[in-house]
Amino acid sequence: MGGGSQIEQFMPHGMCYLWNVRLLALHVISDAVIALAYFSIPIILLFFVRKRRDVPFPGVFAMFGVFIIACGMTHVLEIWTIWHPTYWLSGYVKALTACASLATAVVLVRIIPRALAMKGRADLSQQLAELNATLEQQVLVRTAKLYESERFFQAVADNIPSWVAYWDADSRLRFANAASLSWFGRTPESLLGLHVSEVLSPDVLAFDEPHIRAALAGQPQKFERKIVRPDGSNGFTLAHCIPDREGDVVRGFYMLVSDVTDFKETENELKHLAATDSLTGLSNRRAFDDILEREWRHARRTGIPLAMIMVDLDHFKEYNDYYGHPAGDECLKVIAGLLRSHTRRPADFVARIGGEEFVVLLPETGAEDAVHVADLLCDVVRAARITHLGAPQSGFVTASFGVAAIVPDRDDAAATLTAIADEALYEAKRLGRDRVVCKRPLPSLL
Repeated sequence: MGGGSQIEQFMPHGMCYLWNVRLLALHVISDAVIALAYFSIPIILLFFVRKRRDVPFPGVFAMFGVFIIACGMTHVLEIWTIWHPTYWLSGYVKALTACASLATAVVLVRIIPRALAMKGRADLSQQLAELNATLEQQVLVRTAKLYESERFFQAVADNIPSWVAYWDADSRLRFANAASLSWFGRTPESLLGLHVSEVLSPDVLAFDEPHIRAALAGQPQKFERKIVRPDGSNGFTLAHCIPDREGDVVRGFYMLVSDVTDFKETENELKHLAATDSLTGLSNRRAFDDILEREWRHARRTGIPLAMIMVDLDHFKEYNDYYGHPAGDECLKVIAGLLRSHTRRPADFVARIGGEEFVVLLPETGAEDAVHVADLLCDVVRAARITHLGAPQSGFVTASFGVAAIVPDRDDAAATLTAIADEALYEAKRLGRDRVVCKRPLPSLL
């Protein structure tokens, strides 16, 4: 075979197999399967390394990939050289494979100590068991702390003299304190999960429902309501509804309901005391001013006259000088009782507005009827025959009465009626006391 190229100086490898078809098939199929397996292994390794970036020594996987690909190429060339005698190329590929395998071996030798230092499966299992034990201990400790915290919170809530509850966004009860027993006659556990309509009575629910909707809309609520206690007595409660927000979402609301009956009774008593004359038990000047404004607005709105009678005891300074102030106080009590007992309509109002000065307010009463009432009261005081030796005339306690009645005009103030009644009273005093004088404003106002 002289004169040909270098390739032509070699014979194909198939000649060594005497071109035996069965033998050729055996070698070709075996080398092909081996090459295919070699080529697939780097792909699998690459997929694994990309998915598990925490795997140690990723460079070794890369070198293994190069080495295995080179091995696969040697088997491909084994098939190729059966028909083509390119043995130099085959040799170069084998040399590359040798370099790759040597480099891989060197790297393996270098990382073996580090790999051996890594914890084995038994060590990892032991470490995992220790971590689990530590975690379980921490869970037990935290559970105990949580239980203690819940127990503390429950104890605090149970000892609050109010009903404490939590309602979720569906208006179902998720927490209630021990006060449930006294408020509803049921234990907190028996109430959990119930809808608000199953806990509150229909009349209470009807009153509370607007506030509940507002609380679930994120608006804090505070309101009072009147209740009927189990013993049939009336009471008052003060309720607070506090939304439970998580960002823009309202998960439910907390409710605190307190029995404020004693407070309301005390408040009403204080209001009564603030509006009552302590000596006579009649309303005082402060209460009179409030009632006058209210009745004045009513009269102006309805166009019905409002009447006032100013009452002043005659020569009362002389009475105190002659009999002393304790006797004077007793006299004032008697006169107050007479005025109160002889103004019989529920709307009529009697007050002590000064030392010996009283006022009677008669809603929806004209001047003629008011004069009739004043004449009656004047006769009643005179008929009581309370001895007054210091009086220059009759020898008994008498009183002067000033009467005024008016239909309020839009521009009139309540003080207008008081001023007219005062003027009438002074006229009664000027004319000799122990009498009734009625001052009449413009006819259009009568």
